[in-house]
Amino acid sequence: MTKPLNRLKLDKINLEKVFNFLPYPLLVSELINGVRQNIFVNKAFEEEIGFPLCEIPTIDSWFEKAYADTAYRSLIISEWKQQESMANHSGADAIVMQAKINTKSSVDQWYEVKATIHGEIQFVAFMNIDKEIRKEEEMEKLIENKDRILSILSHDLRSPLGNLSSVIQLALDGNLTDDERNSILLKLNHQIFQMQEFLDTTLHWSRSSFEETKIVYRQVYSSYRINSILSLYNDTIERKHIRVTIELRNQVILTDEGIFTIVIRNLISNAIKFTPVGGEVIIREYQQNDCSIVEIQNSGIGIGNAKISAILSGDYISEKGTQGENGLGLGLKLCLQLLTKLQGKMSIESSAGHSTFRVHLPYKG
Repeated sequence: MTKPLNRLKLDKINLEKVFNFLPYPLLVSELINGVRQNIFVNKAFEEEIGFPLCEIPTIDSWFEKAYADTAYRSLIISEWKQQESMANHSGADAIVMQAKINTKSSVDQWYEVKATIHGEIQFVAFMNIDKEIRKEEEMEKLIENKDRILSILSHDLRSPLGNLSSVIQLALDGNLTDDERNSILLKLNHQIFQMQEFLDTTLHWSRSSFEETKIVYRQVYSSYRINSILSLYNDTIERKHIRVTIELRNQVILTDEGIFTIVIRNLISNAIKFTPVGGEVIIREYQQNDCSIVEIQNSGIGIGNAKISAILSGDYISEKGTQGENGLGLGLKLCLQLLTKLQGKMSIESSAGHSTFRVHLPYKG
């Protein structure tokens, strides 16, 4: 009896060496007295997923650790049992499924989980597919955004183009007075400016999402650039009787001028859009620690914490402005994408009566 026991012990040691040599996490379990107990995890499992064997002695304890959300855990367990049942019924020796696992570092990662069955023993391998899944999810979001943008653009472009066609026809027929023509032209001018904003934002968003943006750093005189952007909105500012307060230091920022212009233009446009008639917009710039900061504040009802979180996570859906102004919902998302390329960020503060958006750019003076 001594030789077989020694041989078994030797085989176990050699198997553990082989398993620890594998580059992917591996969990081995055995059905003992009706309970599936985990009997081995390799080094890759402990290093990547993070749980030593003593913390997950049974398959149930593994499910609790790996799938913290109870609803998601129930879904995974149900699918796993269904796969086990199908494998037993068909005589198959493998189970394969995809799952999002909560690692010990609390970082959710997508894995392809493959269990190989040998009698009462299961060898469960975990192949990290997180990058692939995240790319698929991002592509699905891009496709959804594309469809939504096309729908909005087709609706919002049709109206001003139709109005322009009607005005031209009425003018050709001589059926407009000077006052009527001027009134309609002012309205069309505002609608066409919105169209230009829509198209400009869509173009930049498309480039940022699908192409590599080349960063070109140069000295940018912030006050000159901000005042130039602000002048584009003079008609809207006058129409809504908005008071604009400017507190600029004419600081020189070493940044990408194109990206800086796009970000500030979108934030100024957003502030004006959500400022009520007779309200106020304040634009400030200053240095704080190692950052150049541009702050755009507007009066209004404020923004709730849930909406702030949605904006900063890129899940914001556009709403109409205080005078029914439309939007694509891409402007703020575009700002976040472009600021990331400059190692910058956007922060938001809000309370009843005003909202403040801040652009933080690393100081490169």
